[in-house]
Amino acid sequence: MNSLQHHGPKEAYKQLHFRMQKSGLSSIKVEISRRAGKMQFHFTGLDAEVKQAEKILADWN
Repeated sequence: MNSLQHHGPKEAYKQLHFRMQKSGLSSIKVEISRRAGKMQFHFTGLDAEVKQAEKILADWN
């Protein structure tokens, strides 16, 4: 599977949002910015869900 860095921010958001919904993380908000050619991800929501979302992202990258 390709890393999220190979996609544009819009496609990365769609794929990441789909994975989070599939994992039951419905209240998480994701902000994606691009800095120095790499995407930066920022999650907001409940602490437990943010940690789970960061784990999903870490496992994917």
